Amino acid sequence: MIVLGLLLVLLGLAVVAAAVVTGDTGVLLAWHQYAVRTPLVAVFLTGAAALLLVELGVLLMRGGSAREATRWRERRRLRELEREQARLEREQARLDGGADAGAVRRRGRLVP
Repeated sequence: MIVLGLLLVLLGLAVVAAAVVTGDTGVLLAWHQYAVRTPLVAVFLTGAAALLLVELGVLLMRGGSAREATRWRERRRLRELEREQARLEREQARLDGGADAGAVRRRGRLVP
């Protein structure tokens, strides 16, 4: 994977170098009645900037979804621990055999 990544980076650098070297020629951009002549390098750099913005957006979405997945796992684990604690408290109350054998202590109060 590292070798493939390195080859892709080198290929990208070669494309940039080719665009800069042959950037003297102009490109005619036309839309309806408007026409603009711009250097090839400007078109290439605009595309590169657009690609970087898309990549940044993808990275931000991946980071946000990874954080949300972590929070979801933590909440699930917390629910499991709360259920286990309630079960252990019921078991302890049953073993104590007191008048409130079926009660569970929640938030400082006994709940039947």
